Amino acid sequence: MLAALYYVLKGDPYKALKEDLESLKKAKLLTEDLRITEKGMELIQQLISKPISLKGKVVSGDGEGRYYLSLEGYRRQVREKLGFDPFPGTLNVLLDPTSTEKKSTLMFKRPIILKGFTENGKRYGEVLAFPARVSGVEAALVIPLKTHHPPEIIELISPVELRKALKLKDGDEVEVLVY
Repeated sequence: MLAALYYVLKGDPYKALKEDLESLKKAKLLTEDLRITEKGMELIQQLISKPISLKGKVVSGDGEGRYYLSLEGYRRQVREKLGFDPFPGTLNVLLDPTSTEKKSTLMFKRPIILKGFTENGKRYGEVLAFPARVSGVEAALVIPLKTHHPPEIIELISPVELRKALKLKDGDEVEVLVY
């Protein structure tokens, strides 16, 4: 599961992993034999307990979120696991470069897994969900394990239409707090 999450978050897993390991060693968070240092453990504890702030600009999607959130297999799981009935659509955000890098720290959070299912003979894949807030409004950042979005695009679901509730249009800047 962690490998799949890493791939979705970072793109090329081997290149990204090698770069990340080198930067962790330089920062004295890992030893040369890849053991987590005391400083590394302190950082992990901070990452687990604090919300992650991601910033970017609202962008239009292709409407696929509306389709997937109309499927009862996903709707039921969102109600049961996230505690809200999702608006049938997603808010797409193009992350700034710093937030795109910070997105990889989601691997330290425990995702809520929306399990894949079969409906009308078609297979739908797993989705990782992370509770979030956008300008104080309840939401969840969702990461389908099969997606066509590049790593710098995130999708948010909510019990309300986020564009309307927050009066957002393409190009507006938003901050997403992921818990």
